[in-house]
Amino acid sequence: WSPPGISGAIATCLVYSVWLPDKFDFGDGGFLPGVFGGDRGAARQQTDSDRLTVTLEWSDDGIPSLAAAVDGSDRLRLSGAGTPLATGRWMKMEQEVILNDPGQKNGTVRLWVDGELIVENQRVQLRKDDKVLLTGVLAAIGYERTPPPNSLLRLSPIEIARR
Repeated sequence: WSPPGISGAIATCLVYSVWLPDKFDFGDGGFLPGVFGGDRGAARQQTDSDRLTVTLEWSDDGIPSLAAAVDGSDRLRLSGAGTPLATGRWMKMEQEVILNDPGQKNGTVRLWVDGELIVENQRVQLRKDDKVLLTGVLAAIGYERTPPPNSLLRLSPIEIARR
């Protein structure tokens, strides 16, 4: 999803709430919405190796993390504080991504769960040149593998701010 005005952003904040039922089965892990980017000028010819994604993920025991995939390379996974996601209630998720200066390791990713900062790294290289910009919301939700039976979660509307 590319909301109006996001194309070309160098920083973004994504906010939404998620509800997991009391006996939510985390399966083999899964993912929630995040942001994506790439070279705006080459959008039609863009391949997966040209793209940038930063998504919220959970492990098989419900530990949240941020995963960044840059230029088709291995994903950088930044794990949370070791506390699993809560079940039986709504949780507010806030994700901040600030692109690095081209070629520098000074980008920032942060994740708050219910107002508590659980992931922060201010030394991330998310792009190699200034052509790579944030361009949209990756509105994807799912499990890493086959979903457990009767899988259910609820998601609030997504809010996004950018600069």
